[in-house]
Amino acid sequence: MANIHSEENNMNNFTRFGLLWEMEQDEFELQCHEKELQIIEDTDKSILVDSEQPTHLLIEGDNLPSLLALKKNYLSSVDLIYIDPPYNTGFKQDQEGFNYHDKRRAEHHVYAHSTWLNFMYARLKIAYELMADTAFMFISIDENEFAHLKLLCDQLFGEKNFVNYLLWKKRSTGGQVRDGSVITQTEFVFIYAKDKSKAKLRKLKNDNAGNHKWRDFRKSGGQWQQRYRPKQHYPFYFNEKLNVLSLESNHVDDIVITPQDAKGENGFWENGKETALQRLLNGELKATKSKSGQYKIAQLEVAADTQNAGNFIDIPSVQGNHEIKELDLSFNNVKPLGLLEYIIELGSSSDALILDFFAGSGSTAHAVMKMNAERMHQRRCILCTNNEYNLCEEVTYPRLSRVIKGYTNSKGKRMEGIFQNLSYCKVDIKSI
Repeated sequence: MANIHSEENNMNNFTRFGLLWEMEQDEFELQCHEKELQIIEDTDKSILVDSEQPTHLLIEGDNLPSLLALKKNYLSSVDLIYIDPPYNTGFKQDQEGFNYHDKRRAEHHVYAHSTWLNFMYARLKIAYELMADTAFMFISIDENEFAHLKLLCDQLFGEKNFVNYLLWKKRSTGGQVRDGSVITQTEFVFIYAKDKSKAKLRKLKNDNAGNHKWRDFRKSGGQWQQRYRPKQHYPFYFNEKLNVLSLESNHVDDIVITPQDAKGENGFWENGKETALQRLLNGELKATKSKSGQYKIAQLEVAADTQNAGNFIDIPSVQGNHEIKELDLSFNNVKPLGLLEYIIELGSSSDALILDFFAGSGSTAHAVMKMNAERMHQRRCILCTNNEYNLCEEVTYPRLSRVIKGYTNSKGKRMEGIFQNLSYCKVDIKSI
């Protein structure tokens, strides 16, 4: 058992806190670790269309042996991992439209979440070894295993390497629900770094790039009072007749402008005097008069080409369902390409190696291919998925094949091909 003390162990003397579960390895896991696993290409299913384009890897098979086999060539090499694991909701195949079992609980466990935690721990531990020191892992989850996953990742990565989480708004408040209930509109995406001191998230494209506005140059909010930055409290001088703003007094009738709030309490400017002088010469500062007749200093703010990402993402989940239906395929809860693109752009460079070992319908690879084609990027993607209920053969592989080669769907809509390459592989587990 992991991090578990017996019920009789001085319960009156301390309070237990942390992740409690019955740790155990099943027979399949033990056998996987004992065998020399090989990734074997199925050349009949591989798609090679342009040798100058990236080649992506699709591995059919259970993700545990797949991850172990990947260690041979990809140890400490993966730049970004995104996974959408089972949420352990209790749904079974063909229930509520599910294509696979999403229930991982064992009757012999005292702790209801132990089977799911064992399942995740075994895979996350190997995935951690595959990550480069500068890599990030993004993990989708809902409220059912939110707390357990957070504590598990804190244990594996170290709490100090937790970066943040994304809050994905996947639906509105519409639909038929029981009166008085709270509608679940969001899911979460945890972000962990292999080593937070070395990993760096990217800024994202700013749709408002180039837009400009004038705003108050006086520091506001938080610790804005003069005592916190006394050197940034200094006067400006404005001559109304000449319409000249300066840091030096040149005329007896110059108006003195200092950083004060509406009550007259002294604050400070957002820049020191040297920087303010340069900004003044660049035309980035001006004097403006408020409605009360008092002068203040305004600064020019121009939206940059990129900006820091926010952790709230509003992309309807129905977009993912629409995207796969356009390819005449069906899968439940397909993540929208927009969500994956946001994560990939945020967490990796343009030539990164990306891993998804809960590949499902293949949305991650689809997003990578799309971004490569649209932005002249060279990212490569490794997907691992089992063939439970023919998932890989009837959903994942057909989707990627149609994306690569191009496809005209049953409604006559033509989608042009993204001419990249796909290596189709299996893990040799005959001896297991």
